[in-house]
Amino acid sequence: IIHKAIAADLRVGPLENAKEAVVSYGCSDNIELRLSDGLDNFSENEVEEIAVAGMGGLLISSFIERTQWLKNEEIHLILQPMTAIKELREYLSHGYKITDETLVFDADKLYQVICAEYDGMEHTYTDIELELGKINIEKREELFSMLVENTVKKRTEIPFSFLF
Repeated sequence: IIHKAIAADLRVGPLENAKEAVVSYGCSDNIELRLSDGLDNFSENEVEEIAVAGMGGLLISSFIERTQWLKNEEIHLILQPMTAIKELREYLSHGYKITDETLVFDADKLYQVICAEYDGMEHTYTDIELELGKINIEKREELFSMLVENTVKKRTEIPFSFLF
């Protein structure tokens, strides 16, 4: 499906691990490995789709903020934040349209995936839409009830130290 991909990391160790995987799957001709802090060592003309996964929403927001060439309607973002998902959606609401959302359950963990693209417009969301995702709410996929349950549980936990 993908003719060329660039995998990047800030640290050499993870890139070495990625290199082993790329070689073992026979993808060396299709995947370039690059040392980069976010998208700093990328240029607009070499990407169409950008997937960012496995890091916090605040860090993802900072990558987007400092990469001005992402303000291009032809570039699609696929974002999988581990934390600060609400804050990422809030950031995206200022110039980026969320085009799709989905939920994935893997290794006993529920992940939210957000697809977005730049449109230069302000988008307004309710607090619950920022938390759960407006499209997730509309789609009500099979895993949606798990997302609601996890969110309620996380928001209602009382810190142990508060009890004493």
